[in-house]
Amino acid sequence: MTNATTLIILMLFLTIFSSYESNYCQSDKHLYLKYLNRVKDTCSAEAYFPDKAKYSIRLKFPSTEKKSFPEIYYSPCSYQWDKVFNEYSLEERIRIIEELLSFSDDTAMSSKKVCKYGYTTANRPKTKIYTLQVEALYLLTTLTVSSYSVYYCPYPVIVDILTGEEVNNNQQKVKEVYAVYRNWIEKNRKTKFHDFEMPLKNSHYEWYGANKKKDFIFGDGFRIRKIQPALGIIGKCKD
Repeated sequence: MTNATTLIILMLFLTIFSSYESNYCQSDKHLYLKYLNRVKDTCSAEAYFPDKAKYSIRLKFPSTEKKSFPEIYYSPCSYQWDKVFNEYSLEERIRIIEELLSFSDDTAMSSKKVCKYGYTTANRPKTKIYTLQVEALYLLTTLTVSSYSVYYCPYPVIVDILTGEEVNNNQQKVKEVYAVYRNWIEKNRKTKFHDFEMPLKNSHYEWYGANKKKDFIFGDGFRIRKIQPALGIIGKCKD
């Protein structure tokens, strides 16, 4: 092999690698998350599209030697984040909430199927699976709404109230919901989430199966005093 041929092969390899690295870094902004991990996972959604890769969002453990977290505290295939989340400071919790917004364009399939995580008499939604976009919003909601999440967002399915449409797979409407949440976070960040309203208030979206019998949660004057440890929170699938 001549020196010229070797040089051409080397240049071709560097061009391909450079292109790959550039695309990878531009598309995978989750490499730079401080509090969260995006991991390939197998949970309850494996029955749907078994050959398709599925992922979950996981909360990193606080960097402390004073606490131990047995498995019961944190099951990756559930939404039982509260005990680990509560170990972070208030400022860190707010940053975790903000980091979840970085999944706004992530259309990878969640490893979890749609199922009932709270209390509702509504029939099961038609939607069977959801993306990490929706999982991030769902986590964001459960962590801030805290104990009220079991009534406020029993299913990880977003509904357009005006049309009754389940919009998990409607990218335009998912982006609209992200805009609602982003504005809500920016507003409440200024007060460190002191005395805040529910995230989707005054929008035309809600979480499927929202238990309107708990009408005080949806009333005009209802506010949550602060982000606090939950007495009860969305956890394992109930169906």
